[in-house]
Amino acid sequence: MNRRDFIRLGLALPLAASLPGRSQAAGRQRTLVLVELKGGNDGLNTVVPYMDPDYYRLRPNLAIPRDRVIPLGEGLGLHPHLEALDELWQRGELAIALGVGYPGPNRSHFRSIDIWESGSGSSETLDEGWLAPLFRDHPQLKGTVVDGVVLDGDSGPLSGEGLRSIVMERPERFFRQARRLAVPPAAGNAALLHLSKVQNAIRLAADGLEKRLRRSPDVGAFPNTRLGRQLKVAAQLITSDGQVPVIKTALPGFDTHRNQAGTCISRLYLASRILSTA
Repeated sequence: MNRRDFIRLGLALPLAASLPGRSQAAGRQRTLVLVELKGGNDGLNTVVPYMDPDYYRLRPNLAIPRDRVIPLGEGLGLHPHLEALDELWQRGELAIALGVGYPGPNRSHFRSIDIWESGSGSSETLDEGWLAPLFRDHPQLKGTVVDGVVLDGDSGPLSGEGLRSIVMERPERFFRQARRLAVPPAAGNAALLHLSKVQNAIRLAADGLEKRLRRSPDVGAFPNTRLGRQLKVAAQLITSDGQVPVIKTALPGFDTHRNQAGTCISRLYLASRILSTA
């Protein structure tokens, strides 16, 4: 089984478990929330192999002192600033996948992102995200208004034919712009007909999402940060009366070329604190 199939089948299990007819106890379908850490996070200083002498030999200036690591077991531990993740780990709410990669890694930033978002091999190019096959194989997972909402960045894994995904980094601005869309007359013109369909779909999706956000219950306070605001919108969508199967958020700042020891971990610390209380 390749990486793309493993990921999408792994995600299908928890989502499909709450579909009608699959679980009598489930009241609603689950929502997958993706948090993209934009850039290159320092994995060895996130989950630290503190029992491996080579870690300290090869990282004389970057290695985390052994007495500061938060042990997880089997010679691995968390960076000391990630106590919030340790709390999730102890409650059985966190899973860590190590050594995820693909043969022949590409060193281009742009091509690498394309590979990760499509789930392709390094020598092939796909025109859809890795979530597209999941919705094709399990059409019951499709949402009531849209299949996915992107609150930061581009569609990435949510791109593909038949996938209804909306990018709205600032929801209120997106709703205003959608209301102003002028749908052109399309009679006898294939290009205008396509444009008309797309604009109508955007307006309908915006209208449905706006109504659901306004009717969503109070989700409490979230940090007034970029990621915190995104996760608040995600919580509102999840608790609304509609169903959005996938919500994608992002936290930038991991593409470091200097001060690696401080920058990446400070960003990951921020994300861990927000996620542990979301």
